[in-house]
Amino acid sequence: MSTISTSDYSEVDNSDQSSISSPRSPAEIPPIRTLTVMPDDQLRQVLTCLFLEGRKGPEFIKILHDEYHLKISTRTLARRRAEWSLKASDLPKVSSVPTLLPSILERYLRRLKLKQRENDLANGKVTYNQVVERISHARTVLLANTAGYRRMRQILATSYNLRIPRQIFYDILKDLDPAGMALRLRHGCKRRVFRTFGPNHIWSADGHDKLKRFGITIYGVIDAWSRKILGMYVHVTNNDPRHIGVYYLQIALAAGGIPEMMTTDRGNETGHMAAYHIRLSHQNVENLTIEEATKRMKYTKSTHNQRIESTWSRMMKEHNRPIIHAIFTQIEEGQYDSGDIIQR
Repeated sequence: MSTISTSDYSEVDNSDQSSISSPRSPAEIPPIRTLTVMPDDQLRQVLTCLFLEGRKGPEFIKILHDEYHLKISTRTLARRRAEWSLKASDLPKVSSVPTLLPSILERYLRRLKLKQRENDLANGKVTYNQVVERISHARTVLLANTAGYRRMRQILATSYNLRIPRQIFYDILKDLDPAGMALRLRHGCKRRVFRTFGPNHIWSADGHDKLKRFGITIYGVIDAWSRKILGMYVHVTNNDPRHIGVYYLQIALAAGGIPEMMTTDRGNETGHMAAYHIRLSHQNVENLTIEEATKRMKYTKSTHNQRIESTWSRMMKEHNRPIIHAIFTQIEEGQYDSGDIIQR
């Protein structure tokens, strides 16, 4: 076993010292080459340097083991740090920032071309009670009784020419309309539920226009339950209702039937497809009235047509972006003319 170097060790007892005046960095302290006990003053120097570097507890243990071959437990490390005042609470407190005079602050703002937000309440233009009255007036007269604190701030700025911090509106509305504030907070992010009961229960259809500026349009139909792509049609247009109607008939012929329900947005291009679906449902489903068949064509917002929109999102990430990048590269190199009808 090699001898432990004690050239930096002093016989003077330093246990009463509250801090080390000039701790050396860990690189300057000779490492211990065997798994043995490190002198307290040397261990204190190493821990102090690591502490001032902003190291965390697990890093202390790892560095002591890897660089100094010293094994120390978490409990011992915590005891030593408490004994030698090497805790985060023992760090010197940051001195408070001096308060600037308004004239100095305004000069710096002008120099940096910054503008401080106006606060009519702090400037004395309006009192707190007057702000409450304006909000109550907006809720009753302007019918803004469902507005949240962000919207109410805009209303007072445009209708009453008042600039008040949002936190003030939040506190006032919390007193005036606690039920409404709690309701808005609870329904801030409420996810919708998409239900489908099996294959061919719902077909989702929609157009994809991300490549339209390059003369490429896509219209797709998928099975909402399995997300199987039933049809994907690339053409120069996806707004012609005759084309969309033919796509629907081709998919129905290939699938050997029609779904119980079609879901799409209320666009002009879906007219023929809706007529075909309602008519085929009425003719082929026993005892189905025309009113019931009409309900099998469901129109919804594009953002609510979740299944097909998810397909477009995945398609954009995996396929369309490389295509767009390739087209832009050809345009930059002068090999593609987006204004040429033939090339488009």
